[in-house]
Amino acid sequence: MVTTLRPATPAGTSRLTPGQRPEFAKACAEARSGFGEVVDLVLVADEVSARSAGPDPRVATLDRLVAFRAVVAWERFVREVGVLSGTAPADTDDVGRLACLGPHGRDEGTARRVLAAAGAGRLPDALSIRFPAPDKETSLTFTTVGGSSESLTAAVDWWVRTRHGVAHRWLPRHVAWPVRTDAHDSDGRTVGPTTARYALTMFLQLVDQSIRVIAEEAGMVRAEDLWLPAHWMRGEGDPASGTRLWVGETIGG
Repeated sequence: MVTTLRPATPAGTSRLTPGQRPEFAKACAEARSGFGEVVDLVLVADEVSARSAGPDPRVATLDRLVAFRAVVAWERFVREVGVLSGTAPADTDDVGRLACLGPHGRDEGTARRVLAAAGAGRLPDALSIRFPAPDKETSLTFTTVGGSSESLTAAVDWWVRTRHGVAHRWLPRHVAWPVRTDAHDSDGRTVGPTTARYALTMFLQLVDQSIRVIAEEAGMVRAEDLWLPAHWMRGEGDPASGTRLWVGETIGG
């Protein structure tokens, strides 16, 4: 099946329209659901770890799922936005190519092109991401980088490509993560808990901030209803019970 993409729109104009709010709201709801599953995995991993007298292999499995399910939520969001804005074919199966911020093979557009079209040219430059800068390996600390940061692009693309490698039970022997975390103590077959939570914080911000800019530029009503839950940005799994998603600094909220 041949899919025809929309022609370019004038600079400063979103390819999404106010009338597409129901479809965009569905994409946002799917992202919320995807990250909700990740939050559940974090809480389960912490509970298993707390009950274990020593290292528990189930925790390593759960941490790996935390990281890669966060990547999946990002991939699906980019794909849905790409389809809605006409910058990605509806029948594509190569979500990994779409989700990378940097070039992928011969394609130099990727997620950067999708976000720019939906965000009226403001994305990804308008992003302000709290990026890993740890001074303690088990406590999350951050520095702020922009959406065009080489470090951000490298980190996003590494996670996307590695997530697809995991489908073949592969992780790089040397974890090419741009910050020093407990993942560097791994044997190349797992992801450490601190690194997994860094992945979660990064993709949460990417999706939430993209939602805000796209909704604003497309002139959608009740834009705040589309945002991801603020308590996640504060590192809270469940505000009522006080459960935490990570130890360390917040990323917003």
